[in-house]
Amino acid sequence: MPLKLIGSLIVAAIAALFTGYNLDNKCDVWIFHTFEQVPVALTIIVSLMAGVLITLPFTMGKNAPRKPTEKDMALLRKAQRKEARQKLKEEKKAAKEARQAEKAAQDAQKKAEKEKASEEPFPAVPPAQSTTVEYKDSTLGD
Repeated sequence: MPLKLIGSLIVAAIAALFTGYNLDNKCDVWIFHTFEQVPVALTIIVSLMAGVLITLPFTMGKNAPRKPTEKDMALLRKAQRKEARQKLKEEKKAAKEARQAEKAAQDAQKKAEKEKASEEPFPAVPPAQSTTVEYKDSTLGD
């Protein structure tokens, strides 16, 4: 900030010196009429201001929206495809993580069931049934 201020003061001092030394220099200026004995410094300052005023409208219209070109449209489509691929990739990753979480939950449930089964004593066996067979016809052995 101080450098800009110092630079502005130096430029103003140079402009003042230029104007002071050229006050005696005069010229004739013709703009549809001849102006006689116009100081050269005044001519230069007026010319500068006229140039600024003429170029000012062209600089104001620079931020106006412009019609997109084919290159702009191609870049936009490329960005949209990239975004769609990224979104699909994230969805696949989320689905994979959900499947892994579901599988881990099932594994934990099976492990808990196995631990519960191993903690119980052997299941009670029902009493054995008689294996003796009685025949109605006794002609076989006699």
